[in-house]
Amino acid sequence: MKKIIIIRAGSPAWKEQNRLQGTLPLPISETGKEVLDRISSFLKEEGIDCLYSSGNESSGPTAQYLSHQFGFKTKKHTGLRELNCGLWQGLCLQDIQKRFGTSYKQWKQDPTAFTPPQGESTLAAYDRIRDAVRQILRKSGEKKVAVIAGQMAAAMIECHLTQKDVNTLWQVAAQEAPLKVLECQSRIAAGPYEVYVPNLQVATPSQSKPAAAKRIKNEIEEEDPGQSFQFEAGIA
Repeated sequence: MKKIIIIRAGSPAWKEQNRLQGTLPLPISETGKEVLDRISSFLKEEGIDCLYSSGNESSGPTAQYLSHQFGFKTKKHTGLRELNCGLWQGLCLQDIQKRFGTSYKQWKQDPTAFTPPQGESTLAAYDRIRDAVRQILRKSGEKKVAVIAGQMAAAMIECHLTQKDVNTLWQVAAQEAPLKVLECQSRIAAGPYEVYVPNLQVATPSQSKPAAAKRIKNEIEEEDPGQSFQFEAGIA
């Protein structure tokens, strides 16, 4: 069985303001550090051998904090960097929707159909992140690894490993979970992977893995793709 853990980097303060972070670098808040402390306990229980991050944005400081405070080995892979949202980065989503209503709606309905001004296309970012994850899984072999990524990058990793359509990207990104565990029963780790969300308070799954995977799948199927999107809390 192959396992990979996804740790979501991001800013709770920006989440409350409903801002689009993209590749903007943000420091880790005190709230973020509290979540990381709980995450570290879970990672130790899992026996994680290495943490991967892009080394930039919020993922780099997150990896550094876990390394310095808890001794985890870290590696950088630039292919894991967050989706570059161009001139929309740092703006409130309400402002984006008000000023660029048609383009924003198009981006929400089909992430591959629009690219923010001076930003990176969703497909280009997806291909980059997919290739990075494949390299990490191939090089890690039997080792247990975790990946720290921004909200959209983390969602792209999940879409790739669970073989979800890229058009579900916004629904996956909207799920509130600072950490997810993806497991594949296949020895060749080709997928699809199943997802469950641990209870970080006790560092054990809050429900059975199949039930958790089914719950997440149902959330995506029932999500209204036209609803207003709001970024959820990360850990930085």
